[in-house]
Amino acid sequence: MKKTIVITGATGFIGGELGRFFLNKEYHVKGFTRSPENTKKLESLGIHPVLWDTQSLTGWETELENTDAVINLAGENIAAGRLSDQKKKRILNSRVDSVKILVQALEQVKNKPEVVVQASGIGFYGSRNDEELQENAPPGQGILAGAVKQWEDCANAVEKTGTRLVILRLGMVLGKDKGALERMAMPFRFFIGGPLGSGKQWMSWVHILDATRAIDFLISHKKCSGIYNLTAPQPVRNKEFARSLGNVLHRPSFFPVPGFMLKLVLGEIAEELLLTSQRVLPTRLLQEGFTFDYPHLKPALNDLLINN
Repeated sequence: MKKTIVITGATGFIGGELGRFFLNKEYHVKGFTRSPENTKKLESLGIHPVLWDTQSLTGWETELENTDAVINLAGENIAAGRLSDQKKKRILNSRVDSVKILVQALEQVKNKPEVVVQASGIGFYGSRNDEELQENAPPGQGILAGAVKQWEDCANAVEKTGTRLVILRLGMVLGKDKGALERMAMPFRFFIGGPLGSGKQWMSWVHILDATRAIDFLISHKKCSGIYNLTAPQPVRNKEFARSLGNVLHRPSFFPVPGFMLKLVLGEIAEELLLTSQRVLPTRLLQEGFTFDYPHLKPALNDLLINN
């Protein structure tokens, strides 16, 4: 019998890749979206579209019956725009609301999904200099750290419904033509790339293929539950990332962007995302036996920027 996977945020960068991945495995994929315009896009990909409302149960909850897994990626794009007070509220509320309504839906479902995979982020740890961060590290300081902790605490209610819960603390996901990598590569293509700020801050990244494979692994291995860092096992300093990116693109990487300029242009988002130092390790994934195809940065960049 075909397995059925539900993906919320199915038209986003990671959601889109997951949809294709599971379709290639001949799964039945349901894409939950709040936008009627996205339904045709999902249908064209072979994904069954479901309009859902993150504020109330309006019938969409019946689509959770007899499904194998729910992957909840719903939430405001953190990296888009400045961190205004309204933006901060949207970041928190969009995730908390989606988790709360999902829990309410699960309580109504007779034949519940076996597992819910809830997307979170390494922003939980805040900026920690050179400290190696495993899943048992305490939360850090900062706007994102506080927000991430709140929505993770909210997600714990999933287990009370009798459904297995996996929380993914995602690092920077690198993909082709989309996401952070394309934005980071742009200055290099114009010969003005370089490290950000001091360049000493640690960057925890993961290839999109490894991210999708890891999610599939955690869904398939029924003993896996709780919090998992989803980052490559070899984080790098920002200056090394810049050097590797320049090398792969055959561009110079010696035009640093001063930290004060980033803060001036981008505001708090620069401090929270670009200048923060997070040396995160996927300890639990490795202990469970997951093997990364791209544990090192340069082969990952070559695959995404050159080989395709």
